[in-house]
Amino acid sequence: MDDLAEDTNLIRSLVNYCDLPPATVAKRAGVAASTISRPLNGTAKTRLGRAVLAKLQAAYPDFPGWESVSTLGEKRLAFHGAVSAPAISDDSLVIPMLELAYGMGGTFLDGVDPGESLERFPRAFVRIFTSAPASQLCWSHGIGDSMYPTIGDRDVLLIDRSRDTIRVNDQVWVLSVSGIGMVKRVRVEANGKVVLLSDNEHVPEYPVGEDELTVIGRVIAVVKNI
Repeated sequence: MDDLAEDTNLIRSLVNYCDLPPATVAKRAGVAASTISRPLNGTAKTRLGRAVLAKLQAAYPDFPGWESVSTLGEKRLAFHGAVSAPAISDDSLVIPMLELAYGMGGTFLDGVDPGESLERFPRAFVRIFTSAPASQLCWSHGIGDSMYPTIGDRDVLLIDRSRDTIRVNDQVWVLSVSGIGMVKRVRVEANGKVVLLSDNEHVPEYPVGEDELTVIGRVIAVVKNI
């Protein structure tokens, strides 16, 4: 079985196991619907990235197919904690750093391996911002100026992936909108209309349909470049 066929077999088995529509499988894992549909239909051109697989495994930990995930004869993922171990000592946490920058304007996410690396951070520093499990946190960069002055180009973002439901208006979220990654404020209006807002006054608001939007996580801290 070649590499792409291995991903197709994995996703088909996962969808059958969940007994859910593919779009629902994707949404519950916080990934774009096309990330599931392309390997499912055998139309993917690139392999599933480690971060995508980690999200799927976290969402569906009982799926038995994870044990056979490999690439070129080597283990592709050592799940059950190896991707983002919650702690390495009492004084530090291990949190993924994703090299894929989320666009404050928009960055295509599909088929991109975010180049995940695991980094140690002082526990006391992380706990200034959040008490969420380290397994649900990641760091990444923003790009562009549509969220200026709140977030500048290449500022470092701490993202809480456990926060996947928008209950409070005007918070800053990392989103996938039809496969395009964005960092935006989100407002749900009284009529149910969802609007993405930029802090840059020169960037207009952007209405989206509910079926276009996948919440990846909430931005809970910004480390600024000076």
